[in-house]
Amino acid sequence: MKNLIFLCCLASITLVSCNKKVYRFTDESLAGQWSCNRIEYQASWVNNKFADYVQTSNVTKGQLIFKYENNQLFALKNSQWIKGSILTEYNNLPIVEDDGRSIRIKNEYLENQTKNTVNLVEEHTYLIKDTRYNKLNSKSKLVIACIKIASK
Repeated sequence: MKNLIFLCCLASITLVSCNKKVYRFTDESLAGQWSCNRIEYQASWVNNKFADYVQTSNVTKGQLIFKYENNQLFALKNSQWIKGSILTEYNNLPIVEDDGRSIRIKNEYLENQTKNTVNLVEEHTYLIKDTRYNKLNSKSKLVIACIKIASK
């Protein structure tokens, strides 16, 4: 099971690092208005491995608005500016929790980055250590695909 965790982490890092000519966002470059689509995916456990992701929800449209002031990024949420950093949250460092019976892995990262596009991705994997209950293993992915429509 530890090998599986290691391979999941290694695959995440490899997939991100192999991408050619990736635009690297800074908090300052995120400032502006973004039109986004939220899409959810699920992968089933088949033949002792996860199948490919399948889209499980309709596309939901929305907007994100950021501003950059005093060397800090702010997001507009419920008519209030909230300080934070997308780059800190979506850092591609998996969080692994092992309670002895199961393993939970959470990973948040950015993909498909260009100056005016970005996908915010959140993946969750749940693995049962007892192979009799492998059918309960699950894997989900939330993608928020955004296009910049105005700079601030």
